[in-house]
Amino acid sequence: MSDAALSALLASVIPAAVVLVIALIRLGGRNRRTMRFFGKQRRSTREKLTEQPGPAAEAPHPFDPSGRRPQVRAGRPPWRVLPGWGSRGGPKPRRLRMGKRSPAGKQVRPSPAPLPDVTHRLAGKPSKPTALHVPVQLLSWTSGVAADGGLFAGLTARVATIRGRAHQFHGERGQDAFGLSATRDGRWVVGAVADGLGSTVHADQAAQTAVRSVVKIASDIVDDVPPARWEWNMILREVGRSVEVATRSLGRPLPAANPARRQRPLGPPATTLTVVVVPANGVAGTGVVVGVGDSPAYLLRSGAWRRLLPQDSQPASAGADNATDALPAAAPAMRLVSFDWRPGDLVVVASDGFGNALAGGGTPLGAALAEAWQEPPSLLGFLRDVDFRLSTFNDDRTVLALWCGAFDTAVS
Repeated sequence: MSDAALSALLASVIPAAVVLVIALIRLGGRNRRTMRFFGKQRRSTREKLTEQPGPAAEAPHPFDPSGRRPQVRAGRPPWRVLPGWGSRGGPKPRRLRMGKRSPAGKQVRPSPAPLPDVTHRLAGKPSKPTALHVPVQLLSWTSGVAADGGLFAGLTARVATIRGRAHQFHGERGQDAFGLSATRDGRWVVGAVADGLGSTVHADQAAQTAVRSVVKIASDIVDDVPPARWEWNMILREVGRSVEVATRSLGRPLPAANPARRQRPLGPPATTLTVVVVPANGVAGTGVVVGVGDSPAYLLRSGAWRRLLPQDSQPASAGADNATDALPAAAPAMRLVSFDWRPGDLVVVASDGFGNALAGGGTPLGAALAEAWQEPPSLLGFLRDVDFRLSTFNDDRTVLALWCGAFDTAVS
């Protein structure tokens, strides 16, 4: 076949093929439209029939999600449209309705149920939300949250300190401190909590210095004299001198991160201090609590709280700010109490930000912790308990807790 004949053949065949393809496409579209029309008519007739009164409807077909069984004509085999497949034979995505539709016809997504706040213990009416600020200088040893715990000699310890919401709002450092140490001979465990007075300059440094000083002095004692007969007046005067020396050359304090914080005149550095000394072997013995100021100490035994230290000798009066005994002082107003120490007992030394909410166990918080602290909680659980939520309780919170006995056998 010559090239001319081949070209003539192709010129006659190609147009005919194009015409045939177009006709087939149009015929297929007409058939689909016809099927859709009769399908709609069949569905509308079925709906009308179901509206007429008659016998109870049959149970939905187990394989038909629409709940309607296809009609079976006489002489023809039953047929069923597979769910999820369209008229073109391919998979058809199905929409899942997750909520009710709005009046405008748009689907309304259901609002999820609020999750419970498990990060804080709710001890009553919660505080109102407020803006919180980080101090202008944040260091690892001045962070707003610190916690630790585990076995300590024959005891189980939990310690935590949290910067209060008032200082968080003003962008200031926390003014509490804690310390824990064993004496050199290993017979006693010494714990201390200090609360710097907010009306004084460098209150945070005063609290930290007081804790370091008293723990060092007490841990160096190796005499056979029981803690109740230690020279506590001399020890507290030495702690006061350490506070004066450490804060004398600090200069002006750092400004608050919140510019709305009004500067006010501040007095010389001062801090409260409460010290507890108990036997380190975890057996029965005698413990001692020594305090200057309003940082309380409690004993939990058999689910009941007992306040160890009497009330501060200088209760706050109306309009007074931080009216309490404090260090340094020429003659510290010391309070000393001895108590029985038995296996399973819990002694708690805290700052007033936590102690006032505990209130000797007569509050919802005290009742809840009397049950929860029968045995040492996990470290995160202990931190959650200390960081409780309660309206108007916005001061720093520091808690040092010692259980008589080795409860921690694994890291939790």
